[in-house]
Amino acid sequence: MKDRIDWELFLFVATVILLICLAFAIFAVGFAQANTCMTLDVEPKHIIGNYDGDTFTMSLGALGYMIVRVEGVDTPERNKKQPNWEKAKAFTSNWLAKGPFKMSTCFTLTLGRVVGNPSRNGRTLAQDLIAAGLTK
Repeated sequence: MKDRIDWELFLFVATVILLICLAFAIFAVGFAQANTCMTLDVEPKHIIGNYDGDTFTMSLGALGYMIVRVEGVDTPERNKKQPNWEKAKAFTSNWLAKGPFKMSTCFTLTLGRVVGNPSRNGRTLAQDLIAAGLTK
């Protein structure tokens, strides 16, 4: 009988320790995500290309590349051949090539892409896409 009580106590203590570790891990991940926002200075030479109006790829040098989904807009989809997807793609390509810009991101992911907010001279790419009438 004594062995059974010790075993139950062991399982109870192990469960409590596991729950504490899990809670700490959840807190640590949440804290880390809250502090990973940053702004990157991007040169046009870092742009590998753009898939459509709201998705582009940029080089991170030795770290590889990052696919960016422009925050706050939804442009016509290339894969669905929606009207004006080519115009939206060309607009974004030209915007990215005009010169250096800042890209703010908190490294949030959507469909494997990092959500980012490219801006130049106080205007964002999203604002300019909206002003050009190239959003859905």
